[in-house]
Amino acid sequence: MNTTKDGFMVLQHALASGKAAATNNVIALLEKQSDALKANLMNTTKDGFTVLQNALKNNHPDIVPKVIALLQKHPDALKANLSKTNRFGYNCLHSAANTGDFTLVKRVVDLIKSVFQYNSEAILKDLKKDQSKFKQKARDNQNITDLLGLHTPSAGYYPRYQQQASLRDFRIKHEQQPLANAEFKNKFRKYAQI
Repeated sequence: MNTTKDGFMVLQHALASGKAAATNNVIALLEKQSDALKANLMNTTKDGFTVLQNALKNNHPDIVPKVIALLQKHPDALKANLSKTNRFGYNCLHSAANTGDFTLVKRVVDLIKSVFQYNSEAILKDLKKDQSKFKQKARDNQNITDLLGLHTPSAGYYPRYQQQASLRDFRIKHEQQPLANAEFKNKFRKYAQI
């Protein structure tokens, strides 16, 4: 199959474009070629992003349900998309939480329940208590499967010490060192003028 050096296949390129018409055309073409469709659904980029994560990132109301429906027709691709994490330690539940759309989070949790046999009612009850806390934890790169009590080593879990530090930690560190930050800006200006 044809992939870019970053590991993108045609469906992920269409999803990344954010254009519903282009994505619908690609999906229509891929549905005529079952092997190509399955390869695109199973594809993971070099950074570890899955088709479902790319669809959730853009959160287009017509595309996300279509991608989920395609994945449900291919259970092995659905399981792979639900369990993989990208290089930042994000999984599809992080991507859904970052949209801020609780209905979408519920849909992903229900998918996880159906594939991995989890109790989604308890998960959703906890999420509804404090949606803003859940969304913030997703943005701060917390492991949501641990937050929800869904830890399963086979589901692509990486221990916290192996995950990349979040940007929040970086910002806090540099806000506490204003002199170092000013020195960096001066050095940057010097090199930027070249």
